[in-house]
Amino acid sequence: MVTQARVKPGVPAGGEFTAVGHSDAVPALTPPLANPATVFAGAVGTAKDPTTIPWPERPDNSRVEVFVSDDDLNDVLRHCGYEGDEADAYSQVYASIDLIGDKDCDFYGITRDGKEEIIALGITDYEQAVEPFDHENLRYRDGFTNPMPEFLAARAVTQAKQLAAAKELLDEAGVTVELEDLRRGYYRLRRDGTTDLQFRTESYPHRVIETTNWRQAGDEHLEAFLGGEAGVEGQQLLSRCATIVAQDMHREAYKMLAEHRKESRELSGR
Repeated sequence: MVTQARVKPGVPAGGEFTAVGHSDAVPALTPPLANPATVFAGAVGTAKDPTTIPWPERPDNSRVEVFVSDDDLNDVLRHCGYEGDEADAYSQVYASIDLIGDKDCDFYGITRDGKEEIIALGITDYEQAVEPFDHENLRYRDGFTNPMPEFLAARAVTQAKQLAAAKELLDEAGVTVELEDLRRGYYRLRRDGTTDLQFRTESYPHRVIETTNWRQAGDEHLEAFLGGEAGVEGQQLLSRCATIVAQDMHREAYKMLAEHRKESRELSGR
């Protein structure tokens, strides 16, 4: 079962959003939760009777965070690629879902010693991402805290074309790894302007390959990495990278483009 939630266009923080639930009525969670945004967890609203409820007050009003139930914890971890000892390290998992912007879904895990870690980032179709577990068993995370405030954006790396392009970046960063050994990875943009790649390997799941602050890789690799089969979403992130956090990486390209346009105008006699 998949519960959808959408926001009325142009709704400011503290406004209202219209929530659409299952085709059949969903029982309210017990005990009832104080925060009205439990709609995403299937607590209120049906497709036949959309319910307009107050938008919860929090710093970033575009995201809803819901905890995975204990019964579904292992299924979600397995869906994200964590099994055995790697999965046992986490006592809880919650999904952070963007309902307004990119509509992506991030998964975070809480280790048994209370540390919050990234499990999966930048999943652009959250309905497919959360399909393995039952929304009726989700618990809304009351309040809002961002465990990774330094990240502006992230892109999951799963497709063969992306992995091949990413391996070239890893090679240039001096990281030796076989393409067949790459399990999954993330490209991340930080608010301070740095970027990095993070990968987990197949041969030893606990091994994390990370390259920090690589900007010299070149636009052609970055475009192949973010584009690939990702299409428009990858290009949007590439554009964001160019205009917000990595302008220095594209400055030479802009300069060359300006010179080319100047030469074209001179040749045309303008």
